[in-house]
Amino acid sequence: MDLKSVESQRSELLLFVIALVMIFLATIAYVSFRQEQGLLVPALTIVSLLACLYIIDKERRLRRLQRRLVRELLEEQDKSASLEGRLKELTALYRAISTVNSVVEPEDTFDAVLRAALDLVEGNRGSLMLLDGLDERLKIVSAQGLPQVIVVQTRQKLGQGVAGWVAESRKPLLLVGDANEDDRFEDRFQIEEELKVSISVPLVLRDEVLGVLNVSLTSEAPKDSFSDYELRMAAIFAQYAASAVENARLRLAASILDSAAISPV
Repeated sequence: MDLKSVESQRSELLLFVIALVMIFLATIAYVSFRQEQGLLVPALTIVSLLACLYIIDKERRLRRLQRRLVRELLEEQDKSASLEGRLKELTALYRAISTVNSVVEPEDTFDAVLRAALDLVEGNRGSLMLLDGLDERLKIVSAQGLPQVIVVQTRQKLGQGVAGWVAESRKPLLLVGDANEDDRFEDRFQIEEELKVSISVPLVLRDEVLGVLNVSLTSEAPKDSFSDYELRMAAIFAQYAASAVENARLRLAASILDSAAISPV
């Protein structure tokens, strides 16, 4: 039974009540006019009382049924919304991964990863930082919306600043507010003082930290905040991005070795 059937039954019950009341009043009027009392009025009273009890019980049943149907309908809507959200999430991730997969040259992979991440969460500023194995510092290999001097000079130790904290802790971070007001971050960089809303996720492959992916919003962004949903999306994407980054680094290293091997002595 659906809600339409319940409402139909309640309407029929209301019409029955109205008809019963009209019959009862008409009978009372007729008896009063004829002045014939007897057992008719008590009998009508008992019948009316029983009818009222029946109507009350029927109404309670219909209300319980209606509440159950409404609850089931809401559950179905929640399931539908959940499936729709999951489909949207998978579509967005597929688009982001396809952007990275479309890259042919390994040296373009870093820019493709950052561009895909920004599109995924609708950010308008960001950077891809990789960990230099020689001095264990993070350096920017791709950036959007950052001054060139910051890109060139930034070299963060593990635990230093927002990106250093994310790399050391290996935890994705949704930062809302001024990083200077957060005791977790030491030796903040000047650029971080401007951050109000940002997402930073670690790039980890086979238990090894490769770097950090940062995306943020400025006043020119189409929106003014990130959500936990977008943090989760960025973290999932980072798992694939770590593999793409490592493959690009290996290909670049192989290319350098090949060039050295064929160059004249």
